[in-house]
Amino acid sequence: MATQAKTKSQSNSTSPQGLVEGVIEASRGAGHRYLDATEWVGDQVAEFQKSIGDASQVQIVSSAARTQADVTHDLVEAYVSAGRRMIG
Repeated sequence: MATQAKTKSQSNSTSPQGLVEGVIEASRGAGHRYLDATEWVGDQVAEFQKSIGDASQVQIVSSAARTQADVTHDLVEAYVSAGRRMIG
């Protein structure tokens, strides 16, 4: 019985449908890794913008940099969230 189950799963992985499902899963995994990297980079950029705002001694520059950091963070969050919903 175990031999039959093993043979059946091997034939599914080499069938066209099994190959397509494998490609879909690999693509989904790559998409999640891409979104993870995008989120990390976006957070780093926002932190850099915030540090520029904190380092500036000019109030308007400081305020603008912190606002830009917030916008960057919100945009990255929205982009990643939408991507995760699409990937599933």
